[in-house]
Amino acid sequence: MKVSSVKVIGAKLPFTLIEVHSDTGLIGIGGCEAPLSATRAILENPPWRLAEIVRGQNPADIGAIWARLVQAIEWQGGLALNAAGALDMALWDLIGKMHGLPLYKVFGGEVQSKIMVYASGTAFDLSNYRPGAEPPHKSPEQLAGEARECVRSGFRAVKFGWGDHFSPQDEERLAAIRQAIGPDTRLMIDFGCPAYFGAGVTPKSAARIASLLEKFNVYFLEEPLPPHDAEGHAKLTRQSRTLIASGEMLCHDYEFDRFLDLGAVDVIQPDAYRIGISQMLRVARRANELGILCVPHSPWSALALAAHVNVLATVPNGIMTEFPAPSLFRDTRRHGEMVRINNQQIVSNALQPEDGFISLPRLPGLGVGQFNAEAIARIEDLAAEGFER
Repeated sequence: MKVSSVKVIGAKLPFTLIEVHSDTGLIGIGGCEAPLSATRAILENPPWRLAEIVRGQNPADIGAIWARLVQAIEWQGGLALNAAGALDMALWDLIGKMHGLPLYKVFGGEVQSKIMVYASGTAFDLSNYRPGAEPPHKSPEQLAGEARECVRSGFRAVKFGWGDHFSPQDEERLAAIRQAIGPDTRLMIDFGCPAYFGAGVTPKSAARIASLLEKFNVYFLEEPLPPHDAEGHAKLTRQSRTLIASGEMLCHDYEFDRFLDLGAVDVIQPDAYRIGISQMLRVARRANELGILCVPHSPWSALALAAHVNVLATVPNGIMTEFPAPSLFRDTRRHGEMVRINNQQIVSNALQPEDGFISLPRLPGLGVGQFNAEAIARIEDLAAEGFER
């Protein structure tokens, strides 16, 4: 089998979807979060022309192809690595389809029969959001209601985007969430961007937050420091009894290795929608060897979810992955509809949670079939209208 062509899907998508066609008629699908216009340029235009690298290649030579892609982008991260990762994802999907096997079988077989998903929501009230201004937090009653809805929907773990908000009033919000979900449901808090760029954010300040969160039995604190500060994370992790999680902004193996080798986090969070599957698989396996949990980032795509489920199925440290909370599916008409399409309709066989878990796919490759042209067209319509909340 040889790759015959690479096709970038759509013209106005706010993210990237690609197909890798083979000379046998099989098609692999992949994607990344980078804007389509940027990815298309990286795939098709000088100086990178990444699509040219894979044309004529046997998808089974995925390791050699990935090495050539990384060399071609000169070890850059960001958009260039996103584009390489989209190709990598599509090539892996093609490999699975070539063998007639889901990817977790190609990777060596499953050690888990299903993967827990956690509901990922936000504590910010975005109903009247205006660019440039931080939105207010939802009330304790709103947060408790959304958390309770997650549990009723079958989720056994919930996370809220939180920012740097830990006043006594914010503690009331945390208490309301914990009371709503009960003692046995995992609760995670995402400090995250842009809070970690704030003045006075240090390992010591993060340690104080982690200590405060103990009273609410928070399972992990996500991105409490700037995302490339491995040494700062290592200091924090050594001090904190709350698990520390990070990794969504890391790109290359040497970046992940620094975090892993330093024991800088308790939970590593690679994102296949940013770095592809080859890198994701390597990170999950290395983390497992070092006793570090792997909980991938990205609740925004059926492709990312499928990639994460296939990888996590093969490692015992892959304890759960991210999925949008029910509230995000109704988060204003345009944004809520985009979340629904991206997670439920953009492919022909999207994986969906049942009682808080995703069953392993039976279809070959990623296990989600092919792209749904009508769903993609609808996203392009939404993009043309604009995504203002």
